[in-house]
Amino acid sequence: MDFRAENKGQTDRLRSLLGRLDPSLWRKDIGGGWTIGTMIVHLAFWEKMTQIRIEKWTSSGVLTAVPDGDNVFAINDSIREISAGIEFQAGAKMAVEAFESMDQLVSKLDASRLAELERTGRDRWFKRFLHRDAHLTRIEKSVG
Repeated sequence: MDFRAENKGQTDRLRSLLGRLDPSLWRKDIGGGWTIGTMIVHLAFWEKMTQIRIEKWTSSGVLTAVPDGDNVFAINDSIREISAGIEFQAGAKMAVEAFESMDQLVSKLDASRLAELERTGRDRWFKRFLHRDAHLTRIEKSVG
């Protein structure tokens, strides 16, 4: 299966999960200081951040640096803190829109752009299903 279908599959999975999710579970602890809601907003953030990076690259030709582990840790901690105040409806809408927008953007990248991302170690920029799957699995396990 190609990355487009994999990404869409994860977007469909998010929609299905949100459709089954009782809003009262939004603040359910799933470990490590995360709740279902903060994890979903975390996903939305990384989709949007990656979308902006791709848009900047396709318009300027300059690839932004990949954050190192320390920066990723700080970014994720910040997202978790900020997103704690986002309510179910707003967070769910944000995530679905971010997933859909990213799916559309990466599906339009031509083979040379995809090859450049792979060559520079940025294939996760278009293979969004890799990041989505791990977190959606964690959420689904916590919901049962």
